[in-house]
Amino acid sequence: MSYFKKTIKIIIIVLYLEFTYSQSILDSIRNFGLNLDNLVFCNEFWLPTKEFPGLKEKLKSDVFGQPFVKNNLIPILEDYYLKANYKDSKNALVLSFHGPPGVGKSFVSEILSVAPFIKNKHLFSANNIFFDKHLVDKHKANINQLIDSSIRDCERSLFIFDDADYFPSEIFQELNVFRKIDGGLKYGGSVFIFLFQVGAEQLTALTLDLLRKGERREMFHIDEFHNIIKNAMLDKGGSKESG
Repeated sequence: MSYFKKTIKIIIIVLYLEFTYSQSILDSIRNFGLNLDNLVFCNEFWLPTKEFPGLKEKLKSDVFGQPFVKNNLIPILEDYYLKANYKDSKNALVLSFHGPPGVGKSFVSEILSVAPFIKNKHLFSANNIFFDKHLVDKHKANINQLIDSSIRDCERSLFIFDDADYFPSEIFQELNVFRKIDGGLKYGGSVFIFLFQVGAEQLTALTLDLLRKGERREMFHIDEFHNIIKNAMLDKGGSKESG
């Protein structure tokens, strides 16, 4: 590799670290014809030492009216990743975002997906998959194969299931990561995000009721909303353990 190419790569890495969440910078680099994924290596260098400052600032500046996300997502990531033995765990981090369309579920997932400590990103959208009931087993096998292959490449992989309400329930029940199959594969470091509209009407009704009573969003108690989601998921056919 020539000196010029080495210099360019070093500059790009520095820019990527310094402006991790500047979308305009990232887009400019991509338009230059460089593949950022090749710059993100699967090692501890990309994990922050505390507080996930870039992500925290991005959520603060770009996400509005969602205090639960701002107040809870960073502590969850800290608790999960900033442990010496997180890679030795067989358990993935599973996040479930609920609410009606337009509240920012996909937007927050996208913000997390460009974090430098996440190497592999995969989106499964019910809008892009035709679930033939006769081919559910094939769908399950394909999704499991992609997930396990990504984990083998790098444990810090992100999997987003958009419009999860419309996936056949058998697919989620048969995911290897949840069945804890003894195949020697550790899912510690991976993140699964499920975007649901289950309970959206009840969540909206509770939000409006609290706002009419003069309560600010920052003062909402998450337990009330959690109970609504849990009951809605049970009504849809989820297990008690999923709550």
